Amino acid sequence: SSRRRHTRYISVTGVQTCALPILNMYLKTDNRNNIRKTIIGNFAKWVAVAALRSGSPIKDKKTILKLLTKIKLDNLANISNQEQFDQWHNKQCYSIIKHLNNDKGKYFYGWASKLLNVYLKTLIYVSSDFFPNLKEFLHPPIDSILQKNLIRKKLQNKYFKISDLTESKYKELISGYKKIALREKIYLIEIEKYWEYSKNK
Repeated sequence: SSRRRHTRYISVTGVQTCALPILNMYLKTDNRNNIRKTIIGNFAKWVAVAALRSGSPIKDKKTILKLLTKIKLDNLANISNQEQFDQWHNKQCYSIIKHLNNDKGKYFYGWASKLLNVYLKTLIYVSSDFFPNLKEFLHPPIDSILQKNLIRKKLQNKYFKISDLTESKYKELISGYKKIALREKIYLIEIEKYWEYSKNK
């Protein structure tokens, strides 16, 4: 009886000892993934703040970070096609505008979309750690550099100031970009390949 108990103890202890390195490996991997997501999440916020501080009517860091909290990222898990993403995107833009709490909101659709698009570009397209299956649906951040380069290459006819972008004008641009993406067999956000910052005058 004593021998049997002793044998069982050794056997169980042996299994546990062998399993510990494997368990630690998984715990370390999981912990590293969480750390990576935290770093990427913070970097995405920093990029979004930096993007809006140039030319945007909203430059305050606290205000921009507060606006980012209004984006319902959890809902992205249920999106499986472009139409669903576009509908989600439109709702998030209006959610951002709603929480501005000032008279700029009426003309803020262009800037709201840029804030959202820059944030998602870093979070999803660049990192691949958050909702990687949504890369193909992402909208490119629209700004003067992208538009001017597209016009220069005769891929866009008309230039829009971001501050003048209403929902309908924004959708008009995105519709045109979708046609370019389809023709070139690239993701919609990869229209950004025409965002040639160093070549812009």
